[in-house]
Amino acid sequence: MKHVWQLVRAVLHLLLGGKKKRKPGTWLEGKPPIKREQEKKPIVFVHGFHESADDWLKENNIEQLLSENGFRSAFAELFPDKDNWVNGEVLARQLKEIAGHFKSKVIVVAHSKGGIDAETAILYHGAEKYTDRIIALAAPFYGSQLADLAFSGWADWLAELLQFRNGAVFSLQTSNMAYFRKEAAGKAARYEVITLSGNSWGTFGTPLYWGGMYLSHYGENDGAVLVKSTRHPAGRERASGNWDHYTIIRGEETFRCYEPDLEEGRAVPAASDHSHPAAAGAPHYFEGGRYNGRKAVTIDVEPGVNVIGFDWMSSTEAEVLATSPSGQTFPFIKAKDSSFFTGAVHHYASIPEPEHGSWTIEAKSTEPDSYLLNASFDSPLNKSITPMPFPAHKKLSLEAAASRVPGDAAVKMNIKHYRDGREVKREDLTAVKQEHAFEEEGHYVVGIEVKGKTSEGARYQRSTLKSFYVDDSGSVYES
Repeated sequence: MKHVWQLVRAVLHLLLGGKKKRKPGTWLEGKPPIKREQEKKPIVFVHGFHESADDWLKENNIEQLLSENGFRSAFAELFPDKDNWVNGEVLARQLKEIAGHFKSKVIVVAHSKGGIDAETAILYHGAEKYTDRIIALAAPFYGSQLADLAFSGWADWLAELLQFRNGAVFSLQTSNMAYFRKEAAGKAARYEVITLSGNSWGTFGTPLYWGGMYLSHYGENDGAVLVKSTRHPAGRERASGNWDHYTIIRGEETFRCYEPDLEEGRAVPAASDHSHPAAAGAPHYFEGGRYNGRKAVTIDVEPGVNVIGFDWMSSTEAEVLATSPSGQTFPFIKAKDSSFFTGAVHHYASIPEPEHGSWTIEAKSTEPDSYLLNASFDSPLNKSITPMPFPAHKKLSLEAAASRVPGDAAVKMNIKHYRDGREVKREDLTAVKQEHAFEEEGHYVVGIEVKGKTSEGARYQRSTLKSFYVDDSGSVYES
């Protein structure tokens, strides 16, 4: 068994950072302009989390397009798994070196978390002196709900096995970014931000499909980040198009869209929309744990559900079947994750107009494994299940949560407290009168599980998830 886990770790190393050949903190100059007399302001490309500079240079024609159109370029190498505080400091040094090399201020084109890294470099490490503007491609300025899920109690066992929790993912939780936005608003640095976002997450069974399906209950997304999360509070949105989280960086897809913003005097006005409507109700049920080669989970499905999706996430491939109350079986398709749960295998089934009653999800694998199950309900009942209130008087109570769900329900709450990226405490509330006070500084991930009966006697079950950040003055931030 030991050699199997060693193999898994080796594969994860390749997935998370193995393609990276340059040392973090270094940078590579791109191809020079074909016509020197056409040289324009230099462009610095910054990659996202779990990525490297190679994402701009391989299977991407952006370097060639820059050269053909008179642009000098550089490609920064950052840590693929570190938070924005580490990468922001590294990037500031790189921008100083690159600006000195080209003897000019630069424009930063940043993908995904690279946009947060670039903003941190400007706000906290003086890179404003070297940077003219940021063009952010799918940057999660308000975090991602997938990062929240990655640090939830339901994902504990799978995270322990796959090690997908790191500083990069931790920093992108929605409450962390809410706090970052508040702090950034108080900074005096002047810089322009222009954003592009994608609203495609691929087809059924592709790597970003599951993330897109999960996030779709919150709004339009690219399989990893919500469109509304990519809108910088002081920025301008250039476009939102039919790109997913990875195709948005390809030159043939988006270069012509933001090219005017790379040239002095050619930039054109961009639209701005900074609205952030919240998701309505609770459309999911989560469960996670370990299993010794075989596991069966029962899910209660209420009448009137339009579509139910089952996603069984594990570290290795398994045979997974869903069985309806009348005995009909539904097979699952498989796809590798490529974003927040890198290394995991999704097993997915989507069932329209499912029979109501108790469904069974059964997984069989050749070896012991861990799992995270997400049952996603498209149901009229969703909007009436709202068990996650904002902490009143800095407290969350189980009684308040129970009062926000229909019918007769049993409600449980799990609270995980993180400080400096490490879990320091967890608490489970199961009695109605129990409550949790947010008294200590740090990051909190709160999960609530509801199992109940509607007034008509139909069984249902849901989970809801929220992250909060408490600063050193006791103020509470949420997404």
